[in-house]
Amino acid sequence: MLARAKGTGLALAIVGIAGFTGAANAALVTDFNTSSADLTGNFAGNAQTLPNWSSTAGVNGTGGLVGTNATTNNQAVQIGGTSEDFSSTGAVLVVSGFLNLQATPFNNNAGDARALDMYIANGSDTNLSAGVTGPPNPNYYAGIRLNSTSTLGSYRLVGRFNNANTGTDITGIVLSSDDWYKMEITFTDSDAVLGSITMGVTIDDYGPTGTSSPVSVYSNASAFTITSIPLTGDSSIYSGFRFPRGSNALEAFDNFSFGPPVTAPEPASLSLLAVGMGAFVGRRRR
Repeated sequence: MLARAKGTGLALAIVGIAGFTGAANAALVTDFNTSSADLTGNFAGNAQTLPNWSSTAGVNGTGGLVGTNATTNNQAVQIGGTSEDFSSTGAVLVVSGFLNLQATPFNNNAGDARALDMYIANGSDTNLSAGVTGPPNPNYYAGIRLNSTSTLGSYRLVGRFNNANTGTDITGIVLSSDDWYKMEITFTDSDAVLGSITMGVTIDDYGPTGTSSPVSVYSNASAFTITSIPLTGDSSIYSGFRFPRGSNALEAFDNFSFGPPVTAPEPASLSLLAVGMGAFVGRRRR
């Protein structure tokens, strides 16, 4: 009986561990903590100025990128060597980053200061401030921009395809200059044949240091849809972000991530693992 009980506990533990299936690591995660090499080693400006790095600009006073110097030039960075497959209908890629906003945005466009763009693109050398270039090397990118408005503390989301707005803006998003926010964009290849992409977006508040438990500010799984876009069906998709020219809405940026969605283990798997390990430990003590 004792040997059988030991075997049962061990089997439960193994089944519980096996429940951690489907988890995927992001293709790139960088916190910009070490040095400016975290920026220059992973990203390229692609004919645009790279942002400045600071050892104290990031989340909780760690390393991060400074957004306040993007007043005269676009500052865009893009992953140079990391790509993901987006070739089949149903494929999903996620781009995210932490941002901190200026207390008084400098409004360069009639009370509308650009804060941050985040994109996916079809090439590692795509210029994130240009329209379509080519042939022979067409330049395509899509994403979402965060803009301030003429009302202090009120922001809007703008769908972007190449160097133009697309869809209907999402307004009334209230953000504070005191807190760090995580903005995450989910790109779904909704029809690889027709070239349709659905872009979902979430914004969560992580408090003044960026380390508090997140509080949801905005969430929309289908905020924008773009059709007839050549990014679908592509097995090598890259990502990038941009601090748009004239934007003093952005104070700092940190913790960039790109890749497939990371799935958490199901609660049932966690429970099974706990039961199995408990039984195993209990039998071992006997």
